[in-house]
Amino acid sequence: MKSRIREAFHVTAFISTLNHIALFALDLVCAWFASRLLEFALKSMWYDIGVTAVVGIVCISISCCVLGILSYKSKKASQDSIQSYRQMVCRSVIHQEINVNTSGELDARLQADTDTIAVYYNTAFPKAIAACLTLLICLTIISRYDSYLALIFGVLGLLQLLPTILYEKWAKAIYQQTRVDEEAYCEWVGEGLQGISTIKAYQQESWFVKRFREYQRAIVESGKKENRTAAVEDVVTQFISVVLAYGSYAILGVFVLLERIDISHVPLLIVLAQRSFTSIEALVDSRMAQFRYQKAVMRLENNAINKQSIVIPKCPQPDIVAQASNISKTYDGKVLLSNVSLCVKQNERVLLMGANGSGKTTLMRILLGLCEPDTGYAWHDATTSAFSLQEEPQLNIPICKIVDTLVRDGDITYTDFLKHVHAFNIADILTQKPAECSAGQRKKLYLAIALARNAEFLVLDEPTNHLDVDSIKYLLEKLAAHHGSLLVCTHDVRLSLNWNKIYRMKEGTLYEA
Repeated sequence: MKSRIREAFHVTAFISTLNHIALFALDLVCAWFASRLLEFALKSMWYDIGVTAVVGIVCISISCCVLGILSYKSKKASQDSIQSYRQMVCRSVIHQEINVNTSGELDARLQADTDTIAVYYNTAFPKAIAACLTLLICLTIISRYDSYLALIFGVLGLLQLLPTILYEKWAKAIYQQTRVDEEAYCEWVGEGLQGISTIKAYQQESWFVKRFREYQRAIVESGKKENRTAAVEDVVTQFISVVLAYGSYAILGVFVLLERIDISHVPLLIVLAQRSFTSIEALVDSRMAQFRYQKAVMRLENNAINKQSIVIPKCPQPDIVAQASNISKTYDGKVLLSNVSLCVKQNERVLLMGANGSGKTTLMRILLGLCEPDTGYAWHDATTSAFSLQEEPQLNIPICKIVDTLVRDGDITYTDFLKHVHAFNIADILTQKPAECSAGQRKKLYLAIALARNAEFLVLDEPTNHLDVDSIKYLLEKLAAHHGSLLVCTHDVRLSLNWNKIYRMKEGTLYEA
């Protein structure tokens, strides 16, 4: 999974790294020219000052142009990489390589986790690479002027690690204790509100008030400690900022007075010192971004399906296209399915009916391999099936990109897809995203995709929801002409398709009508 993520972002990371290195190079060029101008000014070499100023302006202008191009390329590559990553996630979901049970879960993968991963590869990781290179160059150049100066600046830069160490070793425990005390206080108040009648009946008001005061004192003390801790952290952070900002000037002044460095080199050394400090800060920030990135990747890998570990039962008979055997499913203490068995044979048309919440959609998702049962097993041939469910994900990816991926992977034919799109009158939404479409437009889109697959086994869950009369008429014609197997869940009496079997779901149990 990590290799596929890196593949989506490697171009962006490379260009962004070049951009940060170019920024450092521009600072270095400006500082070098400033040092040369100061050196010539001290020696009253006015002609050399003029030539250096002209050359400097030309070099800086060219550098700014190059930097502008790199910045533009970096932003464009960043947008492309995010889009590529989202397509990778969607492709993995479509091919059932990643298990996503709800549209909200998919949205989290495509929004929050995408932002976390994009920030790491587009910003934090390139900054870290550039920071390592910048720090090495800065300390190397400073050591050329004075090795002791390079050592002092290196130690000063390490002071920026102090707030992180302070937080991990001391402040973090205090903040966590404050959260614990707040939760205990709120829980005790909640318990008192819920059990006030019992407390009064047993005349335990004084006991409750005493414990309440104890929790109150604890939360007040924790709050005081938290405020003192935050104040200490602020003082330490401000102290380090002052030391780095003004300490470097003072140190350079001392070295100039001791005649260890020339005053004309001060502008260049100031830039090098500040750059070495910001490089260490960038490394610390990058490390924090890496932690968040690793958690996002871990969530994605936890949802990844290890196909090698999945034992797919073989088709029990050649004429069976899908089968569920003794399926049970419980969610949050509620029984959704109880020992359900269903078999769909070739060219068979099966109607599934039942009230909302009876377990129909859960059964269809398990049968399609989109959801794992608690007990029993389900089988179907994914290479010859297509489906459209009642609740489809509201993706934030352009429809044309989704369709291009499906066509490129051979899942649908573009000609058939366009034919269904025009029949459903949704040709104008192909440049939009599913999340931007209405419920009816999304339903027509996913129906068009399912029909364009020309599958032998077609599964549809409430296909006429949100459809207009003309669209229902077209869908009925297509289903009537379908030569393969059908499994349809609907309440719409207009979908009368000479059903071979009719089943009814009630409270998680399947009955044949």
